[in-house]
Amino acid sequence: MAEDEWNDELRNELLESVCGYMLGEVRLGKRDDEEIVFIAVDRLADEIPEEEVPLFEAHAIKQLPLVRQRHEAEQSDWPEETDCDRLDEVQDELQEDGIVFWQASPCCNTCSQSELPDRLREIDEDDPGFAKECRGYAFFHDQSLPDELLENSQLLVYLSYGWFPDKDDVSETEYAKQALAIGEEVCDALESAGFRVDWTGDLSKKIGLHINWQRRTQLS
Repeated sequence: MAEDEWNDELRNELLESVCGYMLGEVRLGKRDDEEIVFIAVDRLADEIPEEEVPLFEAHAIKQLPLVRQRHEAEQSDWPEETDCDRLDEVQDELQEDGIVFWQASPCCNTCSQSELPDRLREIDEDDPGFAKECRGYAFFHDQSLPDELLENSQLLVYLSYGWFPDKDDVSETEYAKQALAIGEEVCDALESAGFRVDWTGDLSKKIGLHINWQRRTQLS
């Protein structure tokens, strides 16, 4: 940014944007304070002069407790059991049945797919043997969720899903059959918990999940 473009009005506008970015992250409930501050300021890296970065970081650190207080105040109108509470229960049920259900996985489909082995290892530390017994997966990524949550808690997220073959030589037909079975299990679990699910049963289509994202606890 050219120095002659920078002024107090723009600074104040972008400082306000930092608080908005942090509110979306706090509502998502995935990241710790250090990560939230870094992400909120980093999103403005191309818009603020380098010498202004410490000011923005200090502002974010100071404002984050107030952002968290706002999120806590919002919870006074929430039901005792939220959709997020029920989704956590679905996650636990599917894990017991050998399916990893990953909420707000990293970034995008490609990143989430590549990090599935790491996710299995993390779960295996708390649930020894899970990685070996895991049959399949389902996930929705977090790429745009903080921005969406800044505007509205009513989300439509799309779940990717698949099968972990138990042998090396698997035909496309067999993979499709088993992956669809995983998708059906995931849909059944969600619908049994009262969620609205959109899915045609087509392997090329993701599973649409309607959810009112009201999260009190951090994602695991």
